[in-house]
Amino acid sequence: MTKTFYTKSQVDKYRFEHILHGDKGDGVPNFLSPDDCLVTGVRQTPIYQVKIDAWYTQVPESFCNNEKMLANYYRNKKLVDLTEIPADVEAAILAEFSVPPVGAKDKIYGYLVKSRMRNLLTSIQEF
Repeated sequence: MTKTFYTKSQVDKYRFEHILHGDKGDGVPNFLSPDDCLVTGVRQTPIYQVKIDAWYTQVPESFCNNEKMLANYYRNKKLVDLTEIPADVEAAILAEFSVPPVGAKDKIYGYLVKSRMRNLLTSIQEF
């Protein structure tokens, strides 16, 4: 959408930061906080950008002070990093979306006309 080109190093750093920060929308807390902090309403432990920048060049085993932090890091990596999707789950997803949807195209046409979606009417064959 922003028509911005990102380099591999920028993508890798974003992924690393996303693992550390977690994803509140998906119920994944940051890696310094307990598993249930979003459910119980407990405030998450803050992570400062200075620390993230220092940790970026290190392996998790060196910057995690204890086993709990390391376990939380790997929890977040598994939940947030899309490269961690198991092969069988990935195959099931691809199989599900490779089958064209079944439905009446005349209903789509009627909906687009009724909703005044003229731009989509020109590409109705893609539905």
